[in-house]
Amino acid sequence: MGVDLATDRGPACVMWTNTFFPYGVEVFLSPAAQHLTLGEQGPESWSASDSPRWRPLLGQPIRQVDTWWERLSIGPATLASGEVVSPARDVELPVAFRFGLDPGPVWFVAAIPEWPDMREIFIPGDEIVIVFTSERMREIGFLDTSFTG
Repeated sequence: MGVDLATDRGPACVMWTNTFFPYGVEVFLSPAAQHLTLGEQGPESWSASDSPRWRPLLGQPIRQVDTWWERLSIGPATLASGEVVSPARDVELPVAFRFGLDPGPVWFVAAIPEWPDMREIFIPGDEIVIVFTSERMREIGFLDTSFTG
């Protein structure tokens, strides 16, 4: 899943990927469709340009982008016999971007809303959750929502 963005330098997208380890978030300077294995129908998409959350951000320059990295501890992987087939390891992956714009920030988070209470969020995940307030970012577990630069 991802979000296509139209910029003055051409198309860009924010997508979840497995570049670092499932699941992280990345920015590409091309449309999302170029990074997807498409079936006959292609990707499902819709415009968010008329959304009251997006409208004030349209046409605004991105002043700063910050990346949140998370360390995940993996393993060890063992067989039913107890044989270790992969040792324990830590991986670092980008789980969120904060785009700083003059009207206010917007965050792109590799996360999954958890059913049935879609306000509960699992991070990292294979979807992009878009967050428009610092308060909501803190609710889902990001304690410092300020610029890091």
